[in-house]
Amino acid sequence: MRTKEIVRYIDSFAPFSTAMPYDNCGLLIGSGETEPTGAVVSLDATLEALQYALENRCNLVVTHHPIIFNALKRIDTQSAVYQYIRYGVSVISAHTNLDMVKGGLNDALAKRLGLTGVTGLGLVSPNGPVYEGRVGMLPAPLTPDALAGQVKERLGLEAVGLVCREGLEEKPLTRVAVCSGAGSSLLYDCAQEGADALVTSEIKHNIAQDALDMGIVMIDGGHYGTEILAVPLLAKRLEEQFPELPIFPFVQQPPIRAVY
Repeated sequence: MRTKEIVRYIDSFAPFSTAMPYDNCGLLIGSGETEPTGAVVSLDATLEALQYALENRCNLVVTHHPIIFNALKRIDTQSAVYQYIRYGVSVISAHTNLDMVKGGLNDALAKRLGLTGVTGLGLVSPNGPVYEGRVGMLPAPLTPDALAGQVKERLGLEAVGLVCREGLEEKPLTRVAVCSGAGSSLLYDCAQEGADALVTSEIKHNIAQDALDMGIVMIDGGHYGTEILAVPLLAKRLEEQFPELPIFPFVQQPPIRAVY
């Protein structure tokens, strides 16, 4: 088996061509001709993930976030990019293509929150079609605080952020949208789709203010919190497709933690 077969398999269920134009996905470090000895699956290609790969004799790390995102003008010897190359560990990244594909990260997030009748939200490309987020129904109405608590519990978070206009604290929420990662701009699609709430991360101040004006609830689960589900999702796919290849899920430390 060659690394290019793993790249080809990921492309078969989450086509790299469907990634957002600004994204950088695919085989980012290494050669497709390399024979993988094992694969670590991680949210990010961190130095900790590299150490875990070396400890388990793996020469491949499969991530959600790209190890190379913006153009590099210099590669420091202490950087992750340099160290992955130094130790001969390849990196494959499946980012927005995995977020948006049917059965991908947004569907996993919607399922974790118990949404039913899930459909696409925020059309990205009519050729597919590809949707940036998802929207569905809660099994039973929840107040904003109750929904925030459910997101916190089901995603295993220390805390979440809540945007809710005064006077709407008891509003029954039934139709909820989700977008893994930084998806707060989907607020305006939520208004068109009649969604009561949006679960996402990195909510900008001006968008939060718009949500208050529009009477739509927003819950910020953090970028890590809404995307860590990518690790078991990718690991399971790879284990099923390549049973002969040792797969090691790696759950890294959240880069941001709540302080009370």
